[in-house]
Amino acid sequence: MPDEDYMELFDYCETDYNILIGVAIDSKKTINYLSNDGAEFDSYQITDDISIYKDYIKDLQSVIDYCGIKSSIDTILDELFENTCETRKLYLESVLYYKTNQEGRLINEFNLNFKHFDDFLHQHSEDIYSYDILSNNEDFSESNVIISTHLTREELSKFDEFLI
Repeated sequence: MPDEDYMELFDYCETDYNILIGVAIDSKKTINYLSNDGAEFDSYQITDDISIYKDYIKDLQSVIDYCGIKSSIDTILDELFENTCETRKLYLESVLYYKTNQEGRLINEFNLNFKHFDDFLHQHSEDIYSYDILSNNEDFSESNVIISTHLTREELSKFDEFLI
């Protein structure tokens, strides 16, 4: 999965005059969440040459532009300063974080012991590509977890308050 793009088109639906294009940031987690909830959908990388793009390229291009997927860092920064739409800012900040901290970096796996893993995930979700909980203690306050991340061993110090 390291060669996959960060943002993905995860579904497309057209009814009457309405069009829904779902785009997810860090979509592997979103896809896993939706799959566990029983939702049915198709997932595509935005860069894939699939038929949906040929039929709906105009609609898809507006989504790509809105999220800033193909924008440069300077363009994203300009948009963040000029735009007041909080939803758009969320996408732009996420893409900016990806482009400045993750793009082109290898994904590393670490087996770590966490205290309050749920709180850790909430605070550091942008740094976690995937995770697998191996074990928890009785009250779930401590967890042994394998995480996949773009961070190096040295950069894991940003997690110090959650590491055991």
